[in-house]
Amino acid sequence: MKARIFPPEPEKRKIAAGLAMASALCLSLAAVVEAAPMKVLPAKTSGDAVFSLMIDFARRPELLEGAYLRRILGGADDRGRNIMGRLNMHYSRLVEPGTSYDFVDSDTVAATAYGASPRTCSHRQLVCHLKSSGLTLAEVRRRLGQPERRYFDRNSHPVDVYRFSPHASLSITEPVNSFDVNQIEVNYVGDDLPAPSLQDMALADTYRLEKARLLLASGGSRIDTACQLLTEHLQDNPNDRQAHLIYASILRRLSDVNGAMDHYRTALALSRQVGDSQAEQRALNGLSEFGVVVAADTGKPLNGTYKTSAAPVRPPAYSGSVVPKHSPAGKKPEISPDAARAMLAGTQQPF
Repeated sequence: MKARIFPPEPEKRKIAAGLAMASALCLSLAAVVEAAPMKVLPAKTSGDAVFSLMIDFARRPELLEGAYLRRILGGADDRGRNIMGRLNMHYSRLVEPGTSYDFVDSDTVAATAYGASPRTCSHRQLVCHLKSSGLTLAEVRRRLGQPERRYFDRNSHPVDVYRFSPHASLSITEPVNSFDVNQIEVNYVGDDLPAPSLQDMALADTYRLEKARLLLASGGSRIDTACQLLTEHLQDNPNDRQAHLIYASILRRLSDVNGAMDHYRTALALSRQVGDSQAEQRALNGLSEFGVVVAADTGKPLNGTYKTSAAPVRPPAYSGSVVPKHSPAGKKPEISPDAARAMLAGTQQPF
C-alpha cells in the first residue's frame, strides 16, 4: 500500500491564499455584473424584405438604374464617385437601420457565353450589407433550392450563387459559424439594358410615397426620414398634388407655417389645373387654418399677399397633442405617435 504524500505546511498556506483570492475575484466580478448587467443583444432585423427585393433585381436587372434606385432606396449619401470609369454610389441614410447598399455601374470586358470571345459588356452590381439579418443559408436553400455554385470568398466565408436570368446572378454570404447572412449581392454582366418602363417608375414612386406615410405614422425621429423622402419625391414629381398636401400637413404640425402654406398653395394650383375638386378643397381648408382667404378662381389670396383684406379667419386652437410645442433652441419639435396616426386616419386627415 502506497503512502499518501501531503504538501508541506508552507505550500498549504500558499494554496489556501490562492483559493481565497480566486473566490474574492469571482465575488467581485459577480457584483460588477449584478450592478451593471450586460446589454441585451439587439434583436435580429428581418432580412426577408431585403431578400425579396434583391431577388426582384436579379430577375429584372434593368431595374438596377440610378433613378429607380433613388426611388426605392432613397437618395445616395453623396453624388457618387467615378473611379476609372466606374460609377460608385452608397446608400445608407434612408434605408432600414442596420443595412446599407453599394451600387456600381461600369463597363467591363468578359465572355458572356461558353466558348465566346471576350467583349465589352455592361456591368451593374448592387451589394446589400446587413447586420443581424435573421436570415441563414439553410433558410435560403429551403426557399430557393440548391445553389448553382458554392465557393469560399477571400475571408473563407461560404457563398451560395443562384441565377435567375441568363446574365444576372444572386450571391448570398454567411460568415463562418455566424448562422446569419451578412451580404446579398446582385451582379449583371451582358448587353446594355433598357431603361425601366414608365410603369415601373410609377410603381416605385408609389412605393416611396407609401414608405413616407408609414414612417410618418411611426412618429418620433422617423419624421425627418419621411420629410427627406417627400422632398426627393417632389423633386422627381413636382406636379404630385397629393404629395404636396401630405408634406404641407407635416410642416404644419412641425410649426413651419411658411413651408406648409407654400405646399398648400402649390397643391391648390395643381388641383385646379386638372379639376381635382377634393384635393382643391383640402388645400383650401389647409390655407384657411392660417387665416388665408383664397379667391374662387385663382390661387392667390384676395389682396395678393398672405394677409387678408377682410377680417381674418382665426385659425382653430390646436391642442398640444396634435401640434408640438416649440422646443428649445437646437432641438427639432417632434410629432407624437398618436398625432402621427391621426394624420393617416380619422377626421384629422388633411390628405
